[in-house]
Amino acid sequence: MKALCFRPLQSVSEIASTIDRSIPSATKILNELATEGLVDTVGLGPSTGGRRALQYQLQVNQLPLILSVAIDQYYSSVALLNFDHSYFSPVKTIKNALTDPLAYDKLVSLITEVKAIAGSRRIFAIGLTSPGFVNADQGINASYPPGNPFHNIKKQLEKTFGIQTLLENDSAAIAIAEKRFGRNRESKDILVVNLNWGIGLGMIIDGKLFRGHSGFAGEFSHIPLSDKGTLCSCGKRGCLEVEASLLSAVSYATERLANGEPSLLAEAYTHRGYITGECIIDAAKRGDQLALSAVDQIAYAIGKGLATLIHIINPEHIILSGRGARLGDILPGTIQTSLRKYTIERLRMQTQFSMSEIENPQILGGACLAIENADFQSL
Repeated sequence: MKALCFRPLQSVSEIASTIDRSIPSATKILNELATEGLVDTVGLGPSTGGRRALQYQLQVNQLPLILSVAIDQYYSSVALLNFDHSYFSPVKTIKNALTDPLAYDKLVSLITEVKAIAGSRRIFAIGLTSPGFVNADQGINASYPPGNPFHNIKKQLEKTFGIQTLLENDSAAIAIAEKRFGRNRESKDILVVNLNWGIGLGMIIDGKLFRGHSGFAGEFSHIPLSDKGTLCSCGKRGCLEVEASLLSAVSYATERLANGEPSLLAEAYTHRGYITGECIIDAAKRGDQLALSAVDQIAYAIGKGLATLIHIINPEHIILSGRGARLGDILPGTIQTSLRKYTIERLRMQTQFSMSEIENPQILGGACLAIENADFQSL
């Protein structure tokens, strides 16, 4: 069933290869699932010269739903998905800064609202993804002290909703989504950069998510590559995050706006007294010079950080994803310029850089997380 969740149309031989079973064994299992109404045949596959094979797919309407919860520093998003990762509900997003004492209560209200859309359909699992020092095995987020509801959020949500919940770091979840559904999914060595308010990293090494010894691998934000001396959110100085995140772009643009520089951003800044990362992205896509300058600043720093990763890991692909992927073709030029300056040419030429084409990758990654790790016996 998991095999069919990630590739909807497959022949018996393809499924047998994926689950490492013989074709007769896979056929027997598929027949049992078909008898139970969970799998159906959908026509014949393309001809390869011989007899065209029957293709199978899940009967997702006969299966429960997945509830995916994506949290970042300022927004929370929730959606219901089918087992084949198609959307049963639209993605519902609210502004929800994690520094707000009511952030957890607002999250529970949002989940309750979206959960109600399921109606009579059961929810199989919650895929929960969040920034921070997430220990997926223990189900805790060590970025929060014990007693804070976000520290033990997995158990908190399981207690509130009575649904098995799986927890993962946001950047790791985005990497899982790219591995499952991205255009480079056949690659075994992929680094996925999550450009958001900070800058995270998910690593697919030898085809699997790499977590490191204690589960905290991928803290790209805190590589000490900045010379500015600005204090990072982690309490240290010199972290890449202070120069290579959407918040650093906002800081750069805000300083220039305060000095009276003309920009499309000026209206929002004057009206509200601040601008957001979304403002920067939208203005840059409209060709605003200040916004483009701010994006150039972070892109150059990102390239410098990626050079370090290329020298250490020698990946086949680097994919830039997350909220910053909305910048499209604005980012790659400056990143490549920086890579040329800081990377040994032989290594740089062996790594392909691209922008993610997946919409809502964190939501999709949360659904993947649930499918891959939930207890199927509850079906």
